[in-house]
Amino acid sequence: MRKFAVHLTPAARDVCRDQEAVRRAAQSALSTLDEPGNVEFLKFTSQGKQFALSARLVIDVDFFPSRVPDRVIRRNGRI
Repeated sequence: MRKFAVHLTPAARDVCRDQEAVRRAAQSALSTLDEPGNVEFLKFTSQGKQFALSARLVIDVDFFPSRVPDRVIRRNGRI
């Protein structure tokens, strides 16, 4: 199972005693999906409470002071 970073909103943190249990439940809910990276919304329960996860794309921007190639490098090897 691919691990995703699960961040709880302040509201989710306020209603749960065991935040790690909620994170594990979210990971478990994601593992039931064929393409978890494409989920926009998914409800699940943990410790008798209903939660929902929504996915967002996080883009990291870094500073490259050296010369970098003028092309897109993709994970599957196509350029």
